[in-house]
Amino acid sequence: MKKILIWSSTYFPVRGGVQTVASQIAYGMKNKNYIVHVLTNKYPRFLKKEEVISGIKVSRYPHPVDRIFVNSGFKHFVFSMWSQLFFNHSLRLIDQRVNELNPDVINVHFPTHQLRYLRKLTSNNKAKIVLSFHGHEVTRWFQEKDGVVTNVLRKLISDEKIVLNELKLAVNNCDSFTTCSSWLLAKIHMLIPSSIGKGFVIHNGVEVSRFKECDNPKIINNQIFSFGRLEYDKGFDLLICAFKEMLIHKPGLSLVIAGSGSEHSRLKRMIEDLSLTEYVFIIKWQKPNKILELLNTSSIVVVPSRRESFGITVLEGLSSLKPVVATTVGGIPEILQNYGILVSPTVNGIVEGLKSAFNFTMNEKEIRNHLKEFELSKMLKKYESIFIT
Repeated sequence: MKKILIWSSTYFPVRGGVQTVASQIAYGMKNKNYIVHVLTNKYPRFLKKEEVISGIKVSRYPHPVDRIFVNSGFKHFVFSMWSQLFFNHSLRLIDQRVNELNPDVINVHFPTHQLRYLRKLTSNNKAKIVLSFHGHEVTRWFQEKDGVVTNVLRKLISDEKIVLNELKLAVNNCDSFTTCSSWLLAKIHMLIPSSIGKGFVIHNGVEVSRFKECDNPKIINNQIFSFGRLEYDKGFDLLICAFKEMLIHKPGLSLVIAGSGSEHSRLKRMIEDLSLTEYVFIIKWQKPNKILELLNTSSIVVVPSRRESFGITVLEGLSSLKPVVATTVGGIPEILQNYGILVSPTVNGIVEGLKSAFNFTMNEKEIRNHLKEFELSKMLKKYESIFIT
């Protein structure tokens, strides 16, 4: 029976796309009778070192780096000195754990700080190494224009060159790697030309059948819904400004945004400054069943991202058979295609998309066929094929 180690940058109860995919693979492989263990960073620090989550054993160790960053500011310099002192201690603990597990496959998700440890492990040299890229660990090396990732590599300081070289070494030495979109795979090819022919695109998956659970929901007319982490990359500020303009064209609209993050306070102030407190509501991050309810009862779903390597919210909006307005960034176009409304990541672009959405015709049969490509079961089969080949 094969043993699989899922080595994720962070893991539940931390929320996010990486954590969701890593947990889906862990549960999926466990249900296929593989022995699965999760190794992750001990972040936040108050999380338990060892615990079992939904039947999956999870081990957490701090992942400090073993070098001093000299060009990244005083605080980063001090932190890196502390990290260097504790690197060998963490390496010994991680190496011991991996040796005990003796996995046949090590699947590294969002490969960043794990790479330094992976290269220095003394045990388990025969394990198959599969890197899984999710976005920012690749796009961070490219220039941005108005918050949108370009195809131009940015100039790096010496510390960054060290990190990038580690990434290149890991990609060249791994058995294979996966990306969540063709767009992200192309970015890796630009960044590391020697990676061509080694990577596989495995789109993230959703349980489409789950979106059929709410029969005959009460649609709240003219309610627009958007959800995700409240971070600058997600573009919720663009959506709020666009909504302000939409009220001129279509009075009586409301906007619900579900999520948590560093932009929460700024977005709340923006709503107040634009006198939208009676129309725009930010609610905290919701459990999946509540998100499903909000999707089913809303009229339109908007994904206003400035940067998005995949866009699971696009899939969830489509699965609820609601008109989806989404920006033309990253991997979104290859997911949404012509089954929704693609717009530029600007206020004007989103305004025009919202205008079109109220007259957009949904073809349920075509959308259901399109969504078969993104079924969770299909994603798991593709990962399993890579693990066992």
